[in-house]
Amino acid sequence: MDAEKAPVVREDSDTNLDKTYTGPKEDKPHEAAGTNKDDVCSFEPPTLQKVESRFILESLDAVPPEANILDHDVTLLHKANHSDPFSVIGWHYFNSRSGEPGTYIVIRTWMKDARDMKIRCVDGTSCVLAKENESVWMHKRCEWLFQMAFRLTSKATGLAPTAEELKGFQGPLYELLLRYEGDATDKEWVVRDAFNFGVLLPQFDLQHFQSGSCWHVDNLMGSHMMTYSGCKGVRFAVWAPNAVFVSVVGDWNAWDGRAHPMRKRHEYGVWELFVPHIGAGQKYGYRIHSRAGQDFVKIDPYAQQFEVPPAHASIISACDDAYKPSGDRFQWTDSEWMRKREELGRSGQMRRQPMSIYEVHLPSWMRGDDNRHLSYREIADRLVSHVKNLNFTHVEFLPLAQHPFEGSWGYQVTGQYAPYSRLGSGDDLKYLINKLHEQNIGVFIDFVPAHFCKDAWGLVHFDGEPCYEYADPREGEHKGWGTMVFNFRRNEVRSFLLGAAYHWLRRYHVDGLRIDAVSSMLYKNYCRKPGEWIPNEKGGDANFQAISLLQELNWVVHREWPGVFTMAEESTSWAGVTDLEKGLGFDAKWDLGWMNDTLAYLCTPTPNRSSKHSKLTFRGLYMGNERWVLPLSHDEVVSGN
Repeated sequence: MDAEKAPVVREDSDTNLDKTYTGPKEDKPHEAAGTNKDDVCSFEPPTLQKVESRFILESLDAVPPEANILDHDVTLLHKANHSDPFSVIGWHYFNSRSGEPGTYIVIRTWMKDARDMKIRCVDGTSCVLAKENESVWMHKRCEWLFQMAFRLTSKATGLAPTAEELKGFQGPLYELLLRYEGDATDKEWVVRDAFNFGVLLPQFDLQHFQSGSCWHVDNLMGSHMMTYSGCKGVRFAVWAPNAVFVSVVGDWNAWDGRAHPMRKRHEYGVWELFVPHIGAGQKYGYRIHSRAGQDFVKIDPYAQQFEVPPAHASIISACDDAYKPSGDRFQWTDSEWMRKREELGRSGQMRRQPMSIYEVHLPSWMRGDDNRHLSYREIADRLVSHVKNLNFTHVEFLPLAQHPFEGSWGYQVTGQYAPYSRLGSGDDLKYLINKLHEQNIGVFIDFVPAHFCKDAWGLVHFDGEPCYEYADPREGEHKGWGTMVFNFRRNEVRSFLLGAAYHWLRRYHVDGLRIDAVSSMLYKNYCRKPGEWIPNEKGGDANFQAISLLQELNWVVHREWPGVFTMAEESTSWAGVTDLEKGLGFDAKWDLGWMNDTLAYLCTPTPNRSSKHSKLTFRGLYMGNERWVLPLSHDEVVSGN
């Protein structure tokens, strides 16, 4: 951001704190060293393994009253604000009052626009229906809600199963045969029920997320295509800890918030759902019912693809390599570049390599006919040729994460995990970076963890209350920029921000991160008047949580990706920005003072320059204090300086 907005550092600022970061504490869940580079999901969804059926479901003639849910529950489902939909939908045991001993279950399905419905067990699973798994009709209680009651018996004995037989029983796996209202073809569709799948997200991954250091959070949260228990579909997960009700809405259910309510993992504030029979390219969002009684639709903060602005819906991405078979993933051909980068990093030689960086705002760098935006693939050869002709060693892309307003140059982000959709898909961006690497050109990107824009459909008040931002506006708002400040104190937000940085390095083979607006993160009084900021617990102006976030980022990056280069856009006299042991741990700091002084000297008429030589020599007083990048940045270029 603009260097002119940097605060004056007071003598009592906490700028020389010994805040050594030595890695995650032993009592804090953390992932195994050496795993962050792997763009492969460690979680394997359950497969459908054919087994000999052990139980028989005998349908009852009718659903007894004791197997019904309350009318109040039905009303809440229809209003899309039931706080625990999985407690009433799906399969459940019930106590029969018929006087006949046995084990009884009821199966309830919630299906938008279904006219009638039959049910049968999935072949090769632990349960079958009586009469050789012949499908039976479900009773329609009301619109969308179908149900049927069954007696569960042991196939071996014909009696109610014993406790020993029921060990490990996870319920019947079933499929539905249904016809829809208004379908003139009268076709019978065979579908799986979204509410027939168990708990989706592994507890240990959620513990990592809640600890603030979930390296592979991009594989945990958001939308991911997968095959779950033999059914292709998409798993959704979103963090909304204060929400009363969350449903996933999209093209497949006409954005109807009643259709796909999600399960809440209460101890983590995460909502999850597996939706069968949908896939890549479909738009979606989350409909949230807040504690204040408001209903609204939000984007997926972890979405890996979005609509082209000004549209803003999240899109199920086809470029999610972590969940693809190896042969279907993007095929990188930059192994030699990556090998050399790691070798230089491990030997400590990376910082000694000559480096000349070409800064690029891709959406405006070159246009096609009629001012058309060129795609990542169309830009690739043009950019490679230009950079090689000018003998630059690296390019640095202004932020490529999804942003709604191109005039912000990408510095007001809404989608930290998605490349800017106006220029193409994730695979298109991989193609561009791969081309640059093939020609021995490194790739840096600007990363913006300091703040985010206020668009109502974005992260602000995500679940109706401050969630990603600090609650107090004295901490949570940049009034000068019209943006919100990330809550660096909250562990789930830290996982979100750190995971986004790792995502760009892992998924896109990025060679370095230039962290934007570091000064605004370090100082609690950044661009704030007296009374507009809250001192830290020691009474000073340093943001301890932001400091530890930056230290952890650099610590993990340098250990998991040797050779990756990190830079800070930091414009104050904060000490130790590039101190790898006791400072923030960056490889280099942007020397904005050099830029301003050099430009001022060059703009001075030649006869008067003898009195301005100090503009060139002044940096000699501090050049040994840090390691520097000497920039002529986008701020100066765009303002004509």
